[in-house]
Amino acid sequence: MPNHEHAFAPTAVLALSLVLTGRSEAQQPLVTPADVERIGGLKGMVPTPQDMEIADSRSIMRATDSAIVLIIGMPQASSPADFAAARTALTTNQPVSGVGDDAFSIAGGSTILVRRGNRQVQISTGYDVAKRGAPFFTPAQLSELAKLVASRLK
Repeated sequence: MPNHEHAFAPTAVLALSLVLTGRSEAQQPLVTPADVERIGGLKGMVPTPQDMEIADSRSIMRATDSAIVLIIGMPQASSPADFAAARTALTTNQPVSGVGDDAFSIAGGSTILVRRGNRQVQISTGYDVAKRGAPFFTPAQLSELAKLVASRLK
């Protein structure tokens, strides 16, 4: 199987479209439905079926109504310099301390980009239309999920 892991130098493209890593890592869950239930206080979480997935991501949904509650991007190659360039390109961001080697949030805290070693991943909360579009996770809960993802990132 060819190795799809590459090092990149340029900027914001890094945060938005990176080369996928090998299949074995892509198939290992960084977050499970049980993690989502525990951290978010939600019930009835299941992995989103493949035909409903957003490209280059995995997600978890509420079984009762198929509402996607959490989206986890596929892990990507990212050096500290690449991650810093992505942070600069995404100018409206806030540092998230205690998560991986480096992390920041965007979109009002509804998305966290985290780097551990030379890998990065993006974690985003879904929005509950039944609750007037409120995010399923608070910034603190999303940070806790990002911490868990970082600990499982290889």
